[in-house]
Amino acid sequence: MPSKDIHQKMQLVPELRSRHARHPLNRSHWIHPTKEARTPKADGDEATFIAYPKPQKGQTVPVKEGYVWGPGSKGFGYYHLLTKDSYVALAARLANETTPTISCCFGGKPKTSKDDTEDIRHVYQFVVYPRSKSPVPNDSVAYSHGIAEGRANFVEAENKQWSEITNPIKQGKVKL
Repeated sequence: MPSKDIHQKMQLVPELRSRHARHPLNRSHWIHPTKEARTPKADGDEATFIAYPKPQKGQTVPVKEGYVWGPGSKGFGYYHLLTKDSYVALAARLANETTPTISCCFGGKPKTSKDDTEDIRHVYQFVVYPRSKSPVPNDSVAYSHGIAEGRANFVEAENKQWSEITNPIKQGKVKL
């Protein structure tokens, strides 16, 4: 998939509109929010983590440019896109959002068009999921790593409920 096409599709995911999410990502290491409080000066000297509690049921979390909200190594909050935590949280959310749902019988309208959902699924498959599993923030490495695991394509088994992702993190069973 040409980079120009993927960049257009990435615009459908608000968190990926940041310069830090550009494709192809080609960095030597992830920034660890538990060890590094700020990104390097060349990357804007921004906080790697901003605490923000889990909202009450029915409320949404505002999008913050350059960050992804979700669970991670420091709890719930905004993780900078140069951290692996951000892609783990975003992959979990996109996997749930791109799961086909039946709304015709209940009169509901889908949030996004079928084409947009398909484009977001491509972003999940080729950008977000591989980055969430990659040992380094480098798209070539991420894709190769995905192929080596046999997981480079969208896998239905990855459609887990949010609690299935967050509970092991809360219990300290998962190291990110």
